[in-house]
Amino acid sequence: MERLKGIEDLRRLRQILRDESRIAKDTIKVCCGLPCSTLGSLAVARELEAEASKSGLDVNIVKTGCQGFCQRGPLLQVDPYGYFYQRVRPEQAREIIGITCGSGIPVRELLYRDSFLDDPKGFIREIPFYTKQMKVALRNTGAIDP
Repeated sequence: MERLKGIEDLRRLRQILRDESRIAKDTIKVCCGLPCSTLGSLAVARELEAEASKSGLDVNIVKTGCQGFCQRGPLLQVDPYGYFYQRVRPEQAREIIGITCGSGIPVRELLYRDSFLDDPKGFIREIPFYTKQMKVALRNTGAIDP
């Protein structure tokens, strides 16, 4: 690697590293474990694929194994933003694709909250169910394609 000669070289290097590490497109990981499938996650995945196709956005829909929080299913994780959605219904697919994938903004009504009065928690690391867990068997859910 060539030695940096000034602030402009540093800025160029930073931009190159950002571009290389950025996820190429939005990815929605749909839990398709047995409980979420029973609650309609396959229909959610179909609707997301249809809405993504209609919108023309470059969105990758990935069906994953269990994401762990079965009682709140169907579950979605939206990358690269890191949003965690719960109790998703097929009719909400347009909103997810349009708002989250189109603008990077979370769909507030799908975010986790303990009670109606609590502020929503948008990321999996903020949800009490997951905070004390160390994922071993499920750590690669949605990250690898068996």
